[in-house]
Amino acid sequence: MGEASVTIEKMCNGGAGLGRVQGKACFVPYTAPGDQARIRVVKEKRSYMEGELLELESPSPLRVVPPCPFFGVCGGCNWQHLPYQEQLKQKGEIFADTLSRIGRLQADHLLPVAGSVKQYGYRSRIQLKLGRTKGAPAFGFFRTGSHDVIDIGGVGCAIADPLLNRISEEFRALLGRLPDLESIPQIDLAIGDDAQGIAIVHFTGKSPAKLTERLLAARSGLPSVSGLFLRSGAKARIERIFGVDSLSYRIPAGLFAGPHPHPVPPLEGEGTLGHLSLQGERTPGHLSLEGEGTPGHLPLEPSPGLRLTSQGGGREGDGVTGSREMTLRFGRGGFSQVNYLQNLELIRTVWQWGGFTGAERVLDLYCGNGNISVPIAPYVAELIGVEGYAPSIEDAVANAAANGVSNAFFQVSDASLAVRRFAQQGERFDLVILDPPRGGAEAAGEIAQLEAEKIIYVSCDSATLSRDLALLCDRGYRVTRSQPVDMFPQTYHLESVTELIRR
Repeated sequence: MGEASVTIEKMCNGGAGLGRVQGKACFVPYTAPGDQARIRVVKEKRSYMEGELLELESPSPLRVVPPCPFFGVCGGCNWQHLPYQEQLKQKGEIFADTLSRIGRLQADHLLPVAGSVKQYGYRSRIQLKLGRTKGAPAFGFFRTGSHDVIDIGGVGCAIADPLLNRISEEFRALLGRLPDLESIPQIDLAIGDDAQGIAIVHFTGKSPAKLTERLLAARSGLPSVSGLFLRSGAKARIERIFGVDSLSYRIPAGLFAGPHPHPVPPLEGEGTLGHLSLQGERTPGHLSLEGEGTPGHLPLEPSPGLRLTSQGGGREGDGVTGSREMTLRFGRGGFSQVNYLQNLELIRTVWQWGGFTGAERVLDLYCGNGNISVPIAPYVAELIGVEGYAPSIEDAVANAAANGVSNAFFQVSDASLAVRRFAQQGERFDLVILDPPRGGAEAAGEIAQLEAEKIIYVSCDSATLSRDLALLCDRGYRVTRSQPVDMFPQTYHLESVTELIRR
């Protein structure tokens, strides 16, 4: 395909810059608004082209020098060549364009992007790939558009927390001593906000026992690793080699900017954390599991010396209910937000927009480890969390108990099935919170059956958010405001919180 000279007009969803070749849209990665660029057309479709940057004929004055030597080669970051304020501007425009075209959001409902306190060194988890370059082990990330591994030794990842880079260098020093290295394609690293880190080594070979033995013997060479696991076998089982099996992060006291305008008076009573069963029946001290066959129950032990309240969730002596610090855990392999500081912005926004009086019944779909559920539960009458991944629900139950929250109930279930079941049983909620994965909420079209006055949708993908907002608007809701939150500086990705009110 041919070459062309293009002027880049703006950035687009996906991270590329937009130019035009004979009037047809052409998307060119690693360009900036205002660039005059020589490009090679690498793909052409009926309505657009994709180009490869060959030369900057006239660089945009917006450009800055990327701090990472691998930028443009590694596939992790898209926008290190843009100053951070320009990144926020472009993200806001992309978000507004997507939601207006697909989700029918009016411009005056869109708030400015909430920028990240940290623009580098913010990621709390990474996946490092193992490969070979010229016969030597390469440990780092995939090259853009390929499965070739770029070795990041001695430099590390610019957007990863320094502790993750330290752990990666400790593993690098061990690689030459590990057996069957060709059968280790990946090592996952994650940290809490308390300087503890977990590593999961992926192994595709036939003799995991030998690798386990070698890793256990090398424990002294991994001083920054608090817990080490091996993932192997056809069922990808995760076995502990040593150390902790969960990480944690804090929800600081005062996150909600002082006393809630309507603090919930707790009703004192003895009890243990309950659960919502698949039929809606609550049973104290058990977690309900949904699956094929007979549902099982995992007994829960209340924390020693902890007096739980039957409503309001506060511990005695806390002062303002819910104003205390909380600590939330998540197990190895479980999901957590990659940017802890921006995660607090999400939680605070949901709390502010909830406008809680203490009388609300709240449903949290895709609740994970209780990341939003547990901090806001002290402000509502009852909260029910639903999540399809059983280990995360175990974390949610443990987090509620550990933080003295007794009015939150959790169940393992597909979100759509749970919504249908609640609707059939005539269950009603004042607020429904959605925090689905990137693919969006498969339950979106059915949520209107619950007749909630308000929905708060936390999203990490503007396209699937727009699709789901359109569905909800067709079923009797209207969007009142949307807050983009930059969880992922140096990339085009964006988190958001959107409020819908029932018409």
